[in-house]
Amino acid sequence: MVCSHNLRYERALRALLQSPLRREQLDRVATVSNGPDLIRKLRRRLSLELPCKLVPLLDKDGRTVVVGEYSLTDADKRIARRWLETLPKQKLSARLGLLVSNIARRTKQAVA
Repeated sequence: MVCSHNLRYERALRALLQSPLRREQLDRVATVSNGPDLIRKLRRRLSLELPCKLVPLLDKDGRTVVVGEYSLTDADKRIARRWLETLPKQKLSARLGLLVSNIARRTKQAVA
């Protein structure tokens, strides 16, 4: 399992370890606009199965639609935990705070 640190991977895996995620939930949690591409990369880089189960759901109009829901297999959970253990021991919230401050700083520089 060779994969460099990626905050999107980390956010997605930590959330998937808690519960299965629909595509829209994954997009929000991992802060991506293409959750299926993130899943493809996780499958390839970490050798995860990450199955996608189709589940029925009611949309805003009351119609039944089928959506994809990603989950980790037991083997995936072991791999994900092992990968997460290799990350720096710095808290995720601290890394996210640094990321937000860097974005704010770049925004100020772009405006100036």
